[in-house]
Amino acid sequence: MTDSPAHGRVNPAGEHGRGPSSPVRVLHVDDEAEFSEIVDRFLGRTDQSIEVVTAERTEAALDLLAEREIDCVVSDYDMPDMNGTEFLEAVRVEYPDLPFILFTGKGSEEIASEAISRGVTDYLQKDVGTDQFELLANRIVNAVSRYHAERGLAARATQQSVIAELGQRALESLDLDGLLEYAVTAVADTLGVDHVKILERSAGGESLTLRAAVGWPDAEADETTIETDSQAGYTLRSGEPIVVEDFDTETRFAEPGILPHRGITSGVSTLIGPADDPWGVLGAHSAAPRSFTEDEVTFVQSAANVLAEAVRRHDIEAQLREGEERFRRMAEASPDVIFRTTRDGFFTYVSPVVEDVLGYDRDALEGEHFGRIVPDSSMEAAMEGFAVVVDGDPVEGLRVEIERADDGTAWMEINAVPLTSDGAVDEVLGFTRDVTDEMDQQRDLEEREKKFRAVFEAALAPMLLADDDGTYVDANPAACELFGLDRESLIGRSIDEFAPQDYDFEEAWNAFQTHGAGRGTFPLVLEDGTRRTVEHASTRDVVPGLHLAILRDVTADGSE
Repeated sequence: MTDSPAHGRVNPAGEHGRGPSSPVRVLHVDDEAEFSEIVDRFLGRTDQSIEVVTAERTEAALDLLAEREIDCVVSDYDMPDMNGTEFLEAVRVEYPDLPFILFTGKGSEEIASEAISRGVTDYLQKDVGTDQFELLANRIVNAVSRYHAERGLAARATQQSVIAELGQRALESLDLDGLLEYAVTAVADTLGVDHVKILERSAGGESLTLRAAVGWPDAEADETTIETDSQAGYTLRSGEPIVVEDFDTETRFAEPGILPHRGITSGVSTLIGPADDPWGVLGAHSAAPRSFTEDEVTFVQSAANVLAEAVRRHDIEAQLREGEERFRRMAEASPDVIFRTTRDGFFTYVSPVVEDVLGYDRDALEGEHFGRIVPDSSMEAAMEGFAVVVDGDPVEGLRVEIERADDGTAWMEINAVPLTSDGAVDEVLGFTRDVTDEMDQQRDLEEREKKFRAVFEAALAPMLLADDDGTYVDANPAACELFGLDRESLIGRSIDEFAPQDYDFEEAWNAFQTHGAGRGTFPLVLEDGTRRTVEHASTRDVVPGLHLAILRDVTADGSE
């Protein structure tokens, strides 16, 4: 016995249990027992694939049809309980396509016509000699071949239709449990088997858990943990479809998991998901002996593939929902307004704090374009920044005015990043904070700077600005005149460059930094060596990091 999926008979024909090596099972109905024995013996000699069961009465024959898998009925015409055409009509009620050959010694055109009208497959008149049995065997084999070929085509069409419906359901719904329940029923109905189960593999692979099943009493279906030493477990280890024709002779694994002691004879199982990381196993089992065709194994694999994709989508959706939930928890705890928009600029999410910051109800904003709350004065900057993000680049520190829900506007600073899917930007995520107070302070500073600059430039007294290192960063025209240098030549020079060599500039500068202001005289040494005595009034941090000195030349005669 091998480990290949072809163990047990996997037939290439389309109908279950059929293939080139399958026997042709014939039900011969004739009330003449001796003639039946002769027919049976000669049929077996003529074609060894033919297996014959006999019935002397039509009632017994109908029972055999219900109990056994029969490929063809061969019937006499003249019988005591009902004639051949009446028996044909009874057979056609339950088996409308089963090959039925009327093999009779009482032949007439009338009987032949009636048999044809009731759906007989073939009509053969009994004759003398053994040639008739060879002819009958040929008619049987040909009729059964056509019958199973036609059923195979129909079975494949049905299987394809079921897979299409299963795939459509998988696309339309994220209800995985409902899809699994539908799948086990569809597979059972399509294959005509008693039991179908779907087992999910545990994270560590030590066990299998029943997720959906058909064909078990509730008490058995409640026993959900399945050992891996079973057909399902062997399927996981082999990574291939596993077919079993007879569990009584199976040696590759133990009995089929959740089916012990239920008379299960045959089964097929396949992986759900990739062989290197399967999600679980789909298995179908039959109490009646049967083999599974290649088409049927392919059908089970196709159903498992659809389920694997559905599981993958379900897991992705679950991860997305979990990520969305984490995002919302974070966003709703943040003091900043957090938003998402489509790549076209329509809000898909706005955090609740927007009501406190801007006065808007978040539900009223979702679905609206962000341009609705941007005034004309900031629209160009907002649109340009948004375009940058849609092109795939982040934007940081973008400041725009936003209209409040009541009156007025607020200055908001926005950081935004693109959210991509399959390499393309499909959403924009933004974080905004209210910087209105900062902008007001900035405007105040700018206004004070403007006023200071006007006084600085027009003052008759020399004025200079130095940084924390004592380096001149600005000088007004009067200071340039006093130093005898233009502004470009003076800026960047250190104060101690204009002090005598014996002047302790570092001590004087540290004292100024400590006290924040100072008055006194300073021995100014000009570029040409001329010395001037100047009074100074110095103020620290007139602008943060900049220190102002106002000078007055107090040299007695204007020169030394």
